[in-house]
Amino acid sequence: MATEEHLRMSSRIKDVHSRLREQVKNGRDFQEVWKEHLSKEAVLQEYAECMKNLATNHWTKLEREDGESSRISWVYHNVLHYYHGPGVKDQLDKDRRRLQRHQDVQPPHPQPDHMSLEDAKGGRIKLLDVGSCYNPFSVFREFEVTAIDIAPAVETVIRCDFLQLDEDKDSLKESRPAELISRRFDVVVFCLLLEYLPTKEARLKCCKTAEKLLRENGILIIITPDSSHATRNSQLYKGWKTALLQIGLQRIIYEKKQHFHGMVFR
Repeated sequence: MATEEHLRMSSRIKDVHSRLREQVKNGRDFQEVWKEHLSKEAVLQEYAECMKNLATNHWTKLEREDGESSRISWVYHNVLHYYHGPGVKDQLDKDRRRLQRHQDVQPPHPQPDHMSLEDAKGGRIKLLDVGSCYNPFSVFREFEVTAIDIAPAVETVIRCDFLQLDEDKDSLKESRPAELISRRFDVVVFCLLLEYLPTKEARLKCCKTAEKLLRENGILIIITPDSSHATRNSQLYKGWKTALLQIGLQRIIYEKKQHFHGMVFR
């Protein structure tokens, strides 16, 4: 059962989201709204502290009672399945079969460009956590984490506005923090990020930028909150599947858990 403190912090977070959506809905330009939002340091820091407190003090209690509700664990297990398990190999086999169906030839068995399958079994996985808040993935030794947020709650998270990273590959290097220069990631994670943004254009822009930062055969993982029944918002997520396919990201995993949707795009 939610405590009074839990409800208070959840309300503060929802209020921030609502204000952003309302301003855009009333006709204000998104770029203007977003720039103004980034200037409100007190609001950003309160939001960060509320998110950190909810995640580390309240959601963890629920996760101990029901491990299926853990967003962090869901990401962790799916990343390991993809890189240290059969996931990436299964996807390459599917690519090969699709190519064979369309070309009536026996194509060579493809290999990942960014790391061999043997390297993937033992190497650390480079993970970019966007909207990280408190760097939750740093506890996993299998990951080499770069964590960014517009309002970090801990010192290990880099202050960075992902929306301002230019999509053009040449100018991308000029507009991102030093920790992101010349980096190509195996995994980009958007955990509870996209619902923060009040327009579909901003959400799609984030996905396009993520695609630019991924290595060949890398994966984008999107976690969005939803405690309703499995089919209530199914059309919305089918729409996202179609939209991301248009920018070269194919959905390979989708799962509706009790409190969130988990999606993996390659």
